[in-house]
Amino acid sequence: MYGARLPGNNDVVVKIRRPGIDEEVNEDLDILQGLAGYAGKHWEAARDYDVPGLMDEFAETLRSELDYAQEARNTRRFAVNFEDNPAVQIPVVFDSLSTATVLTQQRLYGMKVTDTAALDGAGIDRKALAVTAADAEMKMVFDDGFFHADPHPGNIFVERSGRIGLIDFGMVGEIDDKFRTQLSALFVAVIRKDPDRMASALIRMCTRTRRIDRFRLRLDLQQLIRLYDGRTLGNAPVGRIINAAMGIIRSHHLQLPRQMALLLRMLIMTEGMGEVLDPDFSMGNTLAPYARRMAAQQLNPVAFARRLGQAGAETLELGTELPDQLRRLLNTLDFEGLEVHLRAEELSPLVERLERVGNRVVAALFAAAFIRGVGELAMGDADRWKGWQAPLMTAGLASTGALGGYLAWSARKQRVRNY
Repeated sequence: MYGARLPGNNDVVVKIRRPGIDEEVNEDLDILQGLAGYAGKHWEAARDYDVPGLMDEFAETLRSELDYAQEARNTRRFAVNFEDNPAVQIPVVFDSLSTATVLTQQRLYGMKVTDTAALDGAGIDRKALAVTAADAEMKMVFDDGFFHADPHPGNIFVERSGRIGLIDFGMVGEIDDKFRTQLSALFVAVIRKDPDRMASALIRMCTRTRRIDRFRLRLDLQQLIRLYDGRTLGNAPVGRIINAAMGIIRSHHLQLPRQMALLLRMLIMTEGMGEVLDPDFSMGNTLAPYARRMAAQQLNPVAFARRLGQAGAETLELGTELPDQLRRLLNTLDFEGLEVHLRAEELSPLVERLERVGNRVVAALFAAAFIRGVGELAMGDADRWKGWQAPLMTAGLASTGALGGYLAWSARKQRVRNY
């Protein structure tokens, strides 16, 4: 990155991608993606957290940050979104001097947002500045659906007038209609402090690699609600809630969509910046009005009618595709048959139970065969077996008693195990 001056005394910053850096990055990413793929196949924890998928998202983010043409488009989009906001400045991009490998943009001057000594020396109201910076981020998310995903202190300047300058738009997040609906449902559940709704919203939003224990998830979310129970959303400790929620998500092997992960990261960074500027800063006070408005939009009749229309269109589309899907299913059954996949751990209890039942059946058959054999021998030649009658009866009764005792013992053991 270099400073320069254009004709007309325009001070600019020129970002130049180092020659060959994209090949080096791609080579390194290929190695990391290969390792992630290997880990996903041979390490259960890597499969649970979808390490290959996380690596793919990281690679996509890093490659996009190397594309200065994309960063220029992002910067222009933010400039349009904030053109009527005098509290925030976005640098001007000089398109004629910018390419995919070179980005030329207006140079912004100001103090580092976390340099509290300089801010105090300039007479800046740090409390108001914290609210202004946080409100700018909330506007991006909830009004524009397009937000700066990397608001660290090096990307935020403060002019002596108190105006905020934002730079570096290589990492951004975007909220489409589907994600907005999911986020709205989550906010409704959070505001209502409803663990059932929260569980449903998270399950719909996240991907998962194993069966979800919904009952345990609900209990964990109930513990999460206790962090802000009895408080208004404005007084809620946003950072603590997010960190606790991330722990719950990890423990249940849920995987957040990339946009949600970027949003949570942005909220935590914004809260941290606000607390540096103002130790009494509450992210909840800034977040709450936007969250309530989004939740209200989710519940209003217009939004409901729109979702109903979307559901009707999807149902109609499904109805037109259903005959073809059924035809393919029948063809598969005719030519390939039906395969049922069962897990070994699910079959083990059933196999053990069948073995116990089988042992009892064999023991009963053996006893019946023994008794019948002795009876037939005795009836066939009574005089010949007269001397053996008492010993045989004794042996038969002893064997029958032993087998009966075994059956009673095994049945009692099974009842105790069930309890």
